[in-house]
Amino acid sequence: RKRDVLETQKSATRISRPETVRSLSSSSSAAAAAAAMLSGDVPPNQTVYFRNLNEKVKKEELKRSLYALCSQYGRIVDVVALKTHKLRGQAWVAFSEITAATNAFRGLQDFDFYGKKMV
Repeated sequence: RKRDVLETQKSATRISRPETVRSLSSSSSAAAAAAAMLSGDVPPNQTVYFRNLNEKVKKEELKRSLYALCSQYGRIVDVVALKTHKLRGQAWVAFSEITAATNAFRGLQDFDFYGKKMV
């Protein structure tokens, strides 16, 4: 039984080494992405994050209005707006294409939305 356990441990060690190499390479790419964000060079993304939204607007109305406002830039996959204590006044709009999200991000900077400038 001890031999079986030892051989199982040896084979597990052999299998885990390539996975370790893969996880190291993925963590280095994650570190590169984090460094890019800290330097201000955020890579393009399909999701646009909005903050400084009017907290008094009801969640469903906010989602409908964001959908109508952002749909002029491209096809929208989802609009996420939550009313929890930490997430109120914020929303995420997911586009189907990166170019649409980039255009919406640029076009809606400081847009007056329900009496507040979106950021």
